[in-house]
Amino acid sequence: MLSWTLAFREAALGWPKGSVANFWAFSLRQHAVEQTRSALGRDRLSERRACKVLGQHRNTQWRTRHVPDDEPRLVKQIVWLDCEYGRYGYRRITSLLHWEGWRVNHKRVERIWREEGLKVPKKQPKRKRLGLQRARAFGDVRIVAIMYGAFA
Repeated sequence: MLSWTLAFREAALGWPKGSVANFWAFSLRQHAVEQTRSALGRDRLSERRACKVLGQHRNTQWRTRHVPDDEPRLVKQIVWLDCEYGRYGYRRITSLLHWEGWRVNHKRVERIWREEGLKVPKKQPKRKRLGLQRARAFGDVRIVAIMYGAFA
């Protein structure tokens, strides 16, 4: 029954298959199970049943996220490097961090990059000169000759 309701919800909302289980963030899912159990009574609703109804694994209740001590300093440094070198991506920022003495993995830098919402700006297209294109379009030789000083 549970899998049918999840599949129905996904189909009704137009979400990709399996996205309802990933809808809530990690800490919100932990909090949802605790709130459900406390609202209905801890003796009436087991943790196993609450997790099954909410569509999450039981091990998410026991796992706590480990945040390293140097994380705030690293985030500040990554944001500063991104402001300093605007066209660099997370891979190049990782190598700059290595040059500065940080022992950091590229996957960790990529995770912080995504969490902070950093993006490399699109490259601006080169400006094209319109004189030559107009001359070729109209077949006018005089414009090209004037541009290159043939009559001067």
